[in-house]
Amino acid sequence: MRDTAANGTRQAIWARQPEAAWAAILKPALSVTLVLMALSAIGVTTAFAQESPVDDPVAVVQKAVTDAIAKAESSVVAIARVRKREKKFDPTGVSIDPSSTDFIPQHFGAGVVVDPQGLILTTYHLLGDPEKFDYIVWLNRAPYEVTRIAAVQQVNAADPWTDLAILKIEAANLTPISFGDADALKKGTFVVALGNPHGIARDGKLSASWGIVSNLERKAPTSPPEFRTSEGKETLHHFGTLIQTDAKLPPGSSGGALINLQGEMVGLITSLPPRSEEPTAGGFAIPVDDLFHRVLGELKEGRSPAFGFLGVSTRELDANERRRGEFGARVDRVVENTPAARGGLRPMDVITHVEGKPVYTRDDLFRELSKLPPDAEPELAIQRDAFGAQRGREIFRVVTLSKKHIDSARPSFARQQPTPWRGLRIEYVTALPPGQFFQPQASIINRADAVGVLDVVRDSPAWKAGFRPGELITHVGKTAVATPRQFAEAVADRGDAVSLKVLDSNGEAQVRVLSP
Repeated sequence: MRDTAANGTRQAIWARQPEAAWAAILKPALSVTLVLMALSAIGVTTAFAQESPVDDPVAVVQKAVTDAIAKAESSVVAIARVRKREKKFDPTGVSIDPSSTDFIPQHFGAGVVVDPQGLILTTYHLLGDPEKFDYIVWLNRAPYEVTRIAAVQQVNAADPWTDLAILKIEAANLTPISFGDADALKKGTFVVALGNPHGIARDGKLSASWGIVSNLERKAPTSPPEFRTSEGKETLHHFGTLIQTDAKLPPGSSGGALINLQGEMVGLITSLPPRSEEPTAGGFAIPVDDLFHRVLGELKEGRSPAFGFLGVSTRELDANERRRGEFGARVDRVVENTPAARGGLRPMDVITHVEGKPVYTRDDLFRELSKLPPDAEPELAIQRDAFGAQRGREIFRVVTLSKKHIDSARPSFARQQPTPWRGLRIEYVTALPPGQFFQPQASIINRADAVGVLDVVRDSPAWKAGFRPGELITHVGKTAVATPRQFAEAVADRGDAVSLKVLDSNGEAQVRVLSP
């Protein structure tokens, strides 16, 4: 009878004041709103909640969070960055091995296992300069030294544009993280952050914090001066790609996993330095999306990823145009003989969509184009002759992208480097350093029908034949070449002398014969 009466009392409270009933049974740290969001995120229906005892929803939420952490935490590691040959001492003056858990590193972060054989994903900015530092990885209390790939490299591959890097440790039978889909995230989605705050996870125990997705497609804060380009946008994330979360991300969280309530990683945490006017670091993560998977696949193979280039400079629409509801990026200039010129773009065109995705600002345009690989063929929606109060006619152009030159103070590292052909390293002309790309000869020929000499191995056959960086090669024999792949195909299996048509730095065309 007592139980029946109690149940009746609880039902009456639920009927009159359901929010008060929730508040009475929930832990102080959990608001009603958060619980309802969590239940929605893990698929608990209203009917289930009504049929279950009143304290079950809290248990369901708690179990979902703890299960998600348990599923993912064995795939998250602690990382220390140690200056080469650095020695540390305890207060008594005894030397401490940097691989010991007693060693307290000055620079630390986290990483994520992405392959059973010891491949660890982390952020590039955590590594610093791989020529100056060694790295220690702690996994399940066991310290691992990062495998040396070459005399001065300790990374499998690292890409400054996406701020991703892969380390290799001598380990086997590791548990790779499970990936979710960042494109499915919405504001308010529950997430959990797993990392190495303050470098305390050297004992193999990762720390967790939780919160919600605060926003999407956020811009990274401006980088420190030593890593800043002229525009201050030296990574793709400065154009607006990041997940923002209110989960606590103290120093050391970078490289950790942002997971959903299914224990799937939806973002790689990047606890970036705060802007000068902000007191704390921003809570951001690199989204696990199509670009992430493409770059990750190439880095795991030890190769440097490449990114698309169009060849326009743009500006924002003016205030009157925006007030009329117009959007897009207006083309100021089309660089001669780039993909934009070959695709028929003109100054004053307004690019409104890339592959059907709206472009609201110039940053949106460069972000979407720079996600794509070279030779991709995106469709651009363009408003042409868009003047006055009337929108211009809409046209569509399919362009074949070239390759972007990455302007970054951080070098790209890759274990797998293209083998020079007779001492020549060939690249897309648009990927040459700016000082080479805009040399006088670049305006003389159609750059669609040339490849650039990126580097020449000293004392190689090419060096002895007079080849130097910045020269353009238009033909192999009588075959025109416009991409590195076409060049490689044209010289493949050639064991004899090969004639190359070259445009030198003075804009003069000549034929050089390159012997084996």
